[in-house]
Amino acid sequence: MARPHGKPRKRVYRYKRPGKNLAAACKEAASFKVSPERESVRGFFFVSAAIDLDECHMTMWNDILNRIRRLQALDRNRAVFGADSHGYRLMDVITPDALARTEARLGVVLPDELRAFYTELGDGDCGPDWGLYRSDQLEGFNADREWPGIEALKAAEYSAHALAGVVAVMDRFYNFRSLIVCTGPMRGQVIAFEEGQFAFVESRSLIDVYRTWLEHEEQMLDGYIDLMLATTEIREVAARHLAANGNHPENSLVICASLLGIENYSLRRAHSAIRWNGDQGQSQFSIDVRTHNLFAERIAQEIDGLRRRD
Repeated sequence: MARPHGKPRKRVYRYKRPGKNLAAACKEAASFKVSPERESVRGFFFVSAAIDLDECHMTMWNDILNRIRRLQALDRNRAVFGADSHGYRLMDVITPDALARTEARLGVVLPDELRAFYTELGDGDCGPDWGLYRSDQLEGFNADREWPGIEALKAAEYSAHALAGVVAVMDRFYNFRSLIVCTGPMRGQVIAFEEGQFAFVESRSLIDVYRTWLEHEEQMLDGYIDLMLATTEIREVAARHLAANGNHPENSLVICASLLGIENYSLRRAHSAIRWNGDQGQSQFSIDVRTHNLFAERIAQEIDGLRRRD
C-alpha cells in the first residue's frame, strides 16, 4: 500500500538486510542480548540484536533501536505492515545545524525526543506503519502557536485550519496522521488526526508510540513462533490464529514464511495454497500437500538447529 502523504524518499541506509536464515541472522548481528523479562527457549527464533551503542551515541532511544534490530532479523520478507516500505532501516543522522534549519523553517523548537531521533538514531523512516518522516518532510500547522486542545478541534469539526502548535511526523493506516505537539503543557504528546473525522491523544510521547508499535509486532511474531515450535502443522498454526483473532490463513502463511526465511512467498501464493471447505469463519479450510511439506521441513530445520545449538 502506497504512502498517502509526503514526498518519495531517497534512501540512505546504514544497516544490511539480514541473512537468508535465522542462524545466519544471529551470526550477522555480531552480538546479541535478551533482556531478563524476554528470555526464552525459542533459540534461533528469538533474536535480540545489540549494536554498538557507543558508536551511535545513543541516549533515550537505546531500547527502541535494539528491538527494531530484532524485528529486522526476524521479519526477513518484510511481512509486517509497512515493513516493505521502511525495511526496519534508518536514514543517516543529521547534524544539529541541519536540525536547526528545519526548526527555523517550521518556526518552532521540536520536542526533545524527536530531536534526539534525528540527530542520534536516523533522519526518519523505520517506525509504525510507513515510518517517521525525514526532517525535511515535517509539516507544521501554525507550529509556533499554542496547541488548542482536542475539544477545540472537535468544535471546529476537526478542520485542519484549526490545528496549531503541532507538526505532522507520520502517515498512519486508514489515512490518519500522527502529529506531535510542540507548544504548551502538552508539548511532546502525539495526536492522531484525520481531517473531518477525529482527533485524539495517541500517546504521551513519541517513544511510547514506538513502544506500542513494537509490543504489538513482537507479540504477533512471538505468537506465531510459539505455535510453530509446538507443531509442524502449518494448518494448525493458521487455524488457531483465525479462531483467536480473525487473522486470515493467507496472512498467517505469509508471516510464517517470513519468519522461516521462505523467499518470494507472496499473498497470492498463500491464497492459492488454501481451499475453503465451508464457512470461512469456522476455520474449515485445508492447505495443499506441497505447502504443508514445505513449511514442515523448514520448521523441522529450525528445531533441529536449536537442538544442535543446545
